[in-house]
Amino acid sequence: EEERLYRIYRQGRSEVEGFCEDYAYLIQGLIDLYEADGTMAWLQWAHQLQTVQDAVFWDEESGGYFDSRAGDTSVLVRMKEDYDGAEPAPSSVTAANLIRLGRMLGRSEMEERGRATIEAFAGQWSKLPQAMPQMLMALQQAIHPSQEIVVNGSREDPAYNALRREIDARFLPDAVVVYALEDQPAPEGLFEGIAAESLVVAAESEVPMARVCQDFACLMPVSEPTDLADLLAPTKTGD
Repeated sequence: EEERLYRIYRQGRSEVEGFCEDYAYLIQGLIDLYEADGTMAWLQWAHQLQTVQDAVFWDEESGGYFDSRAGDTSVLVRMKEDYDGAEPAPSSVTAANLIRLGRMLGRSEMEERGRATIEAFAGQWSKLPQAMPQMLMALQQAIHPSQEIVVNGSREDPAYNALRREIDARFLPDAVVVYALEDQPAPEGLFEGIAAESLVVAAESEVPMARVCQDFACLMPVSEPTDLADLLAPTKTGD
């Protein structure tokens, strides 16, 4: 089903012109889907859409994202929403998307743009923090040490699923999960830096393993869920 939806996107992507919030929310959903099931097409699509969003909505002068696209003759003044109500502002959602994508893909320039987006709205969230809770969540992600977890194996392998359960049982707000699944090869050039290196290490393993990296340093891969538990934050869901 995910492959069918991805093909529909690929066929019609040039015919659909969305607003900034359409890109932000869809990218957020795609990142969540990837972390949930490891399907590489979701992550690849999120990266492609983020590239388009940056090109069409980014404010080169002041930072942040305009609500409407450049060249839209129906818009007299391009606005940038700065209130996270029932529907969070596009820039707030995008800031978190950029931090997550940057860490997943090993792309520092994406993290830097995420931080620049947060800084562009500092005058609002620093004086009236309750107006931009979503942006404050992105700020928390940006200032906390990053943690990347790379897991390899097959979704049918009990050993792989045991590692996944150890990750899923924990509340890890500053962590991102990257998968090296046997049936989900990474597209060439999508990952860079430590993320790319970690995927190579994972792919070369003959047994399911998890590799935990933090602040550009990676620990030795582990294959036992108990060993992985020792490397992760101690707080578990429901504790």
